[in-house]
Amino acid sequence: MSIKSILPLAATAAVATLALTGCTQNNAAPADSSATQAPAASAPAASAPAGSGEASATQAPAPSSAPSTPAAQDNSGALTVDESNQHLTIPAGTTKVIINGSNNHIEGGELTDITVNGSNNAIEVNSASSVSFTGSNNELEYKKGNAPRVANDIGANNVVSQD
Repeated sequence: MSIKSILPLAATAAVATLALTGCTQNNAAPADSSATQAPAASAPAASAPAGSGEASATQAPAPSSAPSTPAAQDNSGALTVDESNQHLTIPAGTTKVIINGSNNHIEGGELTDITVNGSNNAIEVNSASSVSFTGSNNELEYKKGNAPRVANDIGANNVVSQD
């Protein structure tokens, strides 16, 4: 056997190994990896440009699923809102909320503590025990019960009112 006869076989094996290794490294979620491995295995070397196009399409859902992961939190602890320019609903059972983002519209149920570090937030809750403001131009509306105690208001133009 000469090297010339082994060279095409070795090149094909190297390209297939590289293609499969690249697909494995590009998949972050287990559900996405099973969907991506099937197309990669069906055409490992012949459609390398198509495989790279499919990898970029597979990567698009992975980042969109990443933001939903932080949103799923344990409701017994504090829920922290770092996003801005969003319309958010506080999950039922959450008792403490920390709002670091700005320009949000946030709705919730019965809360014990609300801390607003951001600015220009509209917050609507059923009730709240206490609220602290370090940001400015925030509005907290409560629907029932006594007015929340304003524990701290370092910001300017913050409003607490009954809806």
